[in-house]
Amino acid sequence: MRFPPRRAHDPPDRRLSPLSVAPPQGLVPLCADGEVDGFVLMPIPELLASLRDELPLWKPNAALVAVDFVVRHGLVNVDDEPGYIELLHLLRAGGFG
Repeated sequence: MRFPPRRAHDPPDRRLSPLSVAPPQGLVPLCADGEVDGFVLMPIPELLASLRDELPLWKPNAALVAVDFVVRHGLVNVDDEPGYIELLHLLRAGGFG
């Protein structure tokens, strides 16, 4: 996924390459760099509702990774998500930002 820079010192074309790797059972991520306040494990329906209703609370790159995950795993589709085709295009073309 590509997306434009947010700050002057960001590279001109940032890329994210999310991987679907299952973490070890019981892994608790640590917030060690000060970029986030915490991590939340959400059931998929709650994740989708949060992306729809609380998007400003998400870091842009985290929202992109979450959207890409639900699309790649078939958890949303053209039948149940308005704008699905446009969403796919924007994910792949780097139209977010």
